[in-house]
Amino acid sequence: MKKLIAVIFLAALTQNIFAYANLPPNGRTGAPPTNQTCFNGCHSSFAVNSGNGSFVISGVPQNYTPNTTYPLQIILQDPGQQRWGFEMIALNQNQQPTGTWQNFNTTQLATSSEHLKHKNAGTFNGTQNGPVTWTCDWLAPDTTNQTITFYLAGVAANGNGNNSDDYVYTTTATTTFLQNQNPQNFLLLTPTFNQTVVSPINFSWQTAADTDPVTYTLEISETNIFTNNIFNTTLSDTFYTLDNPILQDDTDYFWRVNASDGSLSTLGKDLTGTFEYSIFHTLAVKIGEKPNKLKTFQLSQNFPNPFNPSTKITYELSNKQQAKLLIFNLLGEKVMEFLLEKTKGEVIWNGTDFYGKTVSSGTYFYRLETENDLSETKKMILLK
Repeated sequence: MKKLIAVIFLAALTQNIFAYANLPPNGRTGAPPTNQTCFNGCHSSFAVNSGNGSFVISGVPQNYTPNTTYPLQIILQDPGQQRWGFEMIALNQNQQPTGTWQNFNTTQLATSSEHLKHKNAGTFNGTQNGPVTWTCDWLAPDTTNQTITFYLAGVAANGNGNNSDDYVYTTTATTTFLQNQNPQNFLLLTPTFNQTVVSPINFSWQTAADTDPVTYTLEISETNIFTNNIFNTTLSDTFYTLDNPILQDDTDYFWRVNASDGSLSTLGKDLTGTFEYSIFHTLAVKIGEKPNKLKTFQLSQNFPNPFNPSTKITYELSNKQQAKLLIFNLLGEKVMEFLLEKTKGEVIWNGTDFYGKTVSSGTYFYRLETENDLSETKKMILLK
């Protein structure tokens, strides 16, 4: 009889030792309020997280989208150990289970009361040192405004047939629902406020940061309320070149950019951060266009063209009148000005600006303006 009792006791003890190799008990993930792990009442030889191994979960998004599936990986390793297990649960801020475990290997893993945990085949018995990896999908809940924490506990066992000299590890990961936000503020770069421009006009602006793809709508109008716009285009880039005869010479235009993520939008601001638009002034969109008024002068093409280091520009006025010759770069910036005191003559430009500094090579425009508001513009090229 004593021998029979001893056999029964040994069988019961053996069953207890190996019971947790298949479906450990619930509530051992380190989650509040009990904060219990498999250290409590089982693998208690060493303090939690005192070993030389590592236990991580990857794939948990920083911000979740309702009803979206996220692939997860759980990885455990520890030098000298050879049998492995884990358990995890996802709880919201009210300590309620949330989300759904999906697409896991049912030979290795199982669910129980919202927990996902190892089965006997999922302990990878005999795998020295690790790492071992378990995979699953997590379907985010359809509810919003939740902060969700994943609580996990893992066991790195030495496979000695009992629960001594095993290490317990815990880890957590948190995801929150992020309500869609407007694209972040951004600045309108070029043309700058009140800049004088020539065709082609190069528009550029900063990137409007957003978690979703952003498109930009460029608008040009004669008023700052942008009704009956002259021009609109939508694009994904942060720049656009307009080479189109839709704009009039010597005219002020307003422009703005609207950044949209598909549901919310943000208007870019000028470089001062004051206005949700900017202004530019056209110098001559149509180079060489004859003015509508009776022209009282002649402006010749510069020679040589292209030139280096200097070029000659000849002109002739039909009568004595105040006139000047202006030189602009591609940005519409005035780099030099000559007063024309004779009715007929020539101007020599040596490629320098108002300060005597040599300008860079490239395309320039020279414009003759008279006191009668008549003007003509031509293009020249400086090569070095």
